[in-house]
Amino acid sequence: MVNIIIYLEQTINAQHLVEDLLKEQLFANVTIDKENVSYKIENGEIVTTIKTVITAQTKSLLFTQIDNFIKEKYGAHIPHLAQAIAKRCLCVHYLSYQYYI
Repeated sequence: MVNIIIYLEQTINAQHLVEDLLKEQLFANVTIDKENVSYKIENGEIVTTIKTVITAQTKSLLFTQIDNFIKEKYGAHIPHLAQAIAKRCLCVHYLSYQYYI
């Protein structure tokens, strides 16, 4: 199993994306975290960003299918997805993929 973490701009409807992926049986379990606040330092200033975060569990063999599905269905509305190669992080029992959309 793998965790796929998708960071969405507030303009993207996370529920529609999740429902589409569940209907295609590409995700086993999903949570949506609305208004996820992150902080970083830029030029000495604290910058705050708010995103919606989808965390999904799925089979690692489905990753390419999920990636292609998101590109085909939402690519026109998610221009950064084509360059968003997943960052792979080893976790205790999971492999984690992260999209920044």
